Amino acid sequence: DYDAIGMTTHLAARMEQLARPGTTRMTLSTLRLAEGFVQIEPLGPVPVKGLDEPVEVFELIGASDARTRLQAVGKGGFSHFVGRQTEMEALERALARAGGGQGQVVSVVGEPGVGKSRLYHEFTRGHHVKDWLVLESGSVSHGRAAAYMPIVDLLRGYFGISTGDDARAIRERITGKLLTLDESLRAIETPLLSLFEVPISDPIWESSEPARRRQRVLDACRALLLREAEEQPLVIVFEDLHWIDSETQAFLDLLIGGIAGARVLLLTNYRPEYADPWSSRTYYTRIRIDPLQPQSAGELLDDLLGSDSTLDPLRALLVERTQGNPFFLEESVKALIDEGALQGGRGDYRLAVPVTSIDVPASVQTVLAARIDRLDPEEKILLQTAAVIGKDFSLPLLGAVLAREADEVPARLARLQEAELVYETRIFPDPEYTFKHALTHDVAYGSLLSTRPKGLHTVILESMEELYAGRESEHLDRLAYHAIKGEQWYKAKRYAHAAGAKAAALNATRSALESFENAISAIGQLPETPELMAENIDLRFQVRDALFVLAEPEPIKEHLREAEALAARLDDRHRLAETLVYQAGFEWMEGKYRPAIAIAERARKLGAESDDTVIIGMAEYRLASAYAMLGEYGAAAEQAAAGMSHLAEQATSLFRFGGLTYTFVGAFRALACSELGDFETAEAVGQEAYRIAKDADHAYSITVSCFGLAHAYLLRERFREALPVLNDGMELVSVHGLTATLPWVAGRFAWALAMTGDTKKAREVVETAHYSFDQLPAAMDHGLNYISAGCAYLALGDLDGADEIARLALAKAERDEEAGVRAWVTWIRGETALKREQSEIAVQHYATALNQAGPLGMATLQAYANLGHGDALAMSGDVAGARASHELARDLAAKHDLMPILTRATERLAD
Repeated sequence: DYDAIGMTTHLAARMEQLARPGTTRMTLSTLRLAEGFVQIEPLGPVPVKGLDEPVEVFELIGASDARTRLQAVGKGGFSHFVGRQTEMEALERALARAGGGQGQVVSVVGEPGVGKSRLYHEFTRGHHVKDWLVLESGSVSHGRAAAYMPIVDLLRGYFGISTGDDARAIRERITGKLLTLDESLRAIETPLLSLFEVPISDPIWESSEPARRRQRVLDACRALLLREAEEQPLVIVFEDLHWIDSETQAFLDLLIGGIAGARVLLLTNYRPEYADPWSSRTYYTRIRIDPLQPQSAGELLDDLLGSDSTLDPLRALLVERTQGNPFFLEESVKALIDEGALQGGRGDYRLAVPVTSIDVPASVQTVLAARIDRLDPEEKILLQTAAVIGKDFSLPLLGAVLAREADEVPARLARLQEAELVYETRIFPDPEYTFKHALTHDVAYGSLLSTRPKGLHTVILESMEELYAGRESEHLDRLAYHAIKGEQWYKAKRYAHAAGAKAAALNATRSALESFENAISAIGQLPETPELMAENIDLRFQVRDALFVLAEPEPIKEHLREAEALAARLDDRHRLAETLVYQAGFEWMEGKYRPAIAIAERARKLGAESDDTVIIGMAEYRLASAYAMLGEYGAAAEQAAAGMSHLAEQATSLFRFGGLTYTFVGAFRALACSELGDFETAEAVGQEAYRIAKDADHAYSITVSCFGLAHAYLLRERFREALPVLNDGMELVSVHGLTATLPWVAGRFAWALAMTGDTKKAREVVETAHYSFDQLPAAMDHGLNYISAGCAYLALGDLDGADEIARLALAKAERDEEAGVRAWVTWIRGETALKREQSEIAVQHYATALNQAGPLGMATLQAYANLGHGDALAMSGDVAGARASHELARDLAAKHDLMPILTRATERLAD
């Protein structure tokens, strides 16, 4: 067609004339040929001499990366999109609501191959999203141990960061984009840079504990997307949630909680085994996508095969065997073409054999396996090698592993692309590829002989070490994966340990735990040496910390037992004692205070034998906290004082204890002294511990220390002084997700709020505390925390709430021998009876509380109970008895500086 050739030549010349020096321009027809491989800037319709209508012109910006598998597939052309009208309409309705400022979340769930990704691909490239910014990301099967991987992938697309960009280029792209969007976003620059491992010189970031860093990262990502949505509406796609890591899951939870009023449509998809946690949201929609109905499956086959009626029996056979799974249908057709059963071209095939001789396998895996077996042997080896590298792989790495001629690998990859087994996703700086589908990758990997993967993983590992020399930290998870699969145990231990430490630094706890456990497993495969035994113990300590954060106490026992056995065999007294300190803490968390004391005594003895003041101080902390829970406050105060003395020189050290141990000891000393009526010591020690934790800006230590100081304030009814301390603690609990300390802070905060008049907030907080007692693990369930919640209910006038708390607290106290809690519960029951004017019942409860408190030295409770006892006796008409009790309350209050009790007792006596 000479006219067409002439027009093409004319347009090409015109584009060359229109382009500025150093730029390239193209028409829509050229763009369609290169779509997916290039980035462009639309310039709009441009008049062209010789043509009646303007021509759409685009400026070439650069090479493009395929952000998703479907983008890569799309470069080679898709089959006809059929049978999803209902699903598309649901997505369009959600888009309309999101565009109006009612943020929406849509999840598509379905089996592999039914078209979850294709649905989103078609939707996000439709005309209805032309004014929306589309950001896409996905998870991979090996990505669970790689924290934030899908988030980083999404941000790469947003900021335009390429794989080959160095730290300077990444910083420029992130900073430039943030400041262009909003100057105030400079505050989130550091956490975003940390995701790309850009060196950071930020003292606050460097001194922050992992939990705070993690929260800053999650908050920064959410803030960025919500701010961008103010400029233009966003469609955000997260695919394959069944492979998601825990940090990305936490981010999605956070983002979903904040998009209800934003112009954001969040799209996710996953296989049925994933359970989404958002179904209660009113703006959440779940769409089940099933295989195609027979009519739609027939339309897809018409596109692939053609509409010749002689193919009808084959169509019926394919629909029946594949049950309408689109991927299965496409792969079955390709298999028939490979076998020679079909001849012709797309949309115009003819049967070359009788349909009765065609056997369609019962699964798509079988079809894929047969197609792979029919490949040229060299191409099959290449495909299998790529599968061992991973679902995504680069040309340089594949070439290095195969050690072939430079042009040999690309040529064979091109043939694999023609067979639609792999697709190119990136051109620059190095070509990268992906398997067409996760099933294609799995079958290719599974087609290897059982003896081959191990050797290939080893070669891949060595090739990666050479290619990524100096940049290993960017690839730790994959290096560890290949080292484990290749049974290179020294390297597996090293890379897994480093990956765990990297995840832990961002408080990616689940990812860190998996990596640390992989490192422990690798050590188990190596010859035992003192160095490896010590490293094994240290790793088990890190696993213990992760399991505690995840509130999974059961596996901790096994790890601590293993650590103890290793330390004993190694004759490492410091590590053995440290293991015992951890074990004592675990027993304490389960309410087994007597066993905790016995174990802590062993640890203290070991520390004394080696003059290890840190171990002695840690053991004394365990002793103090156990005695406090038992209500033996004198022993608790004594052990805590000794612990603070031993730890004084290292008061600001974290050790490997999850917090500033010195401040922990101070908190329990303040609590014990408050119960004993020694408020001068309680407040001085409590204030010191709280100050040290605040100066260190260590969130967990602040929340622990604040309950000790606040306890002293509350028992003296200095509620306004307790408020800012407890408010600080509650904010940190919320920001950092410190569920372990929530019960220690919430009830006391509610009590202070109620007594200072903020009854609405007090009600909310005490219900949070009450709920936590039922929902949180036993490791966080201690009767002492119930008492402050009971006092909050009393202050609110909710006697039924106080009764319920008393019931729960008593059951806990009886189970765990918490004698001090038992005494406070009895006092609460006296208070509720008194408020109900049940004087005789109240008298009995107060008398019992006094009998329980006396042997424990609980002077503060004795003052409270004597005051209530006198009030109950007065109500019953026993004036002499009432006066005697009020005098006891007055004398105790005067002795222990309990001014409110002193005032009330004096007033009663004056009457």
